[in-house]
Amino acid sequence: MKVGFIVLAIGATAVGYGGCFDGETVASLIREGEAVAAFRLLERSAESCRNDPEWNYLRARAHWARGEFTPARDSIDRALALNASEPEYHRFSAFLFARVGDAEAARTAIRRSVQLRGGDEVQAAIVFGAILAQAGKTTAALAFLDSVAVEQPDNPKLLYYRALFEQSLGNLEKARGIYQRLLAVKPGDRDARRQMVLIHLDDGETERAFRAALELAAEEPSAETSFLLARAYSKLGQLRESENAARAAVEASPRVARYRRQLGLILLRSGATEAGREQMQIGTRLERAAGY
Repeated sequence: MKVGFIVLAIGATAVGYGGCFDGETVASLIREGEAVAAFRLLERSAESCRNDPEWNYLRARAHWARGEFTPARDSIDRALALNASEPEYHRFSAFLFARVGDAEAARTAIRRSVQLRGGDEVQAAIVFGAILAQAGKTTAALAFLDSVAVEQPDNPKLLYYRALFEQSLGNLEKARGIYQRLLAVKPGDRDARRQMVLIHLDDGETERAFRAALELAAEEPSAETSFLLARAYSKLGQLRESENAARAAVEASPRVARYRRQLGLILLRSGATEAGREQMQIGTRLERAAGY
């Protein structure tokens, strides 16, 4: 089961790009799934920027986007050698370690990243769990967070991510129970309520999901609540309303893959085959780029 929430945003920090190359454009191309174009720009500045840590970091990101993990490892190691005090470099390094199965090295790297940002052990644990989940090890991520939660059973962040991972594994009743516990600890938590809408939809409780999504949208309109409404309207067979809500989500956050895919699915159902396929293709491209 795909959970409609990107866990990997947690712990991210912005990196300032150096003046010897157009880092903002390179980063934007990587985010949009255009790794080849990003490489072209990086290569133009290779001679003057090879000793720039941000240049090496973005080169590692571009390699990652192309599934080239060994050269990505070389580039991020170079970035760390040039600047070991940048939290984001350690964070990216952790993703690479997790991807190749070195969980202990990944955990060490993420701890260093969180320490550099002044974070605590719970945050480090959650980010580490998110990294394991992204690497396809959601069961291991859940077991790790469960072990951390023994000493802090009512920590809202731990409750949320434990529920999220249960939900991702398809354990909807377990996830529902943990979200309800979170809402008892932290009444009104919007993240938990948004995920509960998705559980209602997956459980066939469409009317309940629709009412909950409307409530959230009335309290705080956002791309995510528009996405939830699009899902609910679609389940109710109201395709025009579903398309309008999906378009609102895409307009608010055009780089979120699941918003594009939702719009694509609705357009395909409505008979707009070419437009639907285009949105699905954009969603696939964005999902690849969002691997990190």
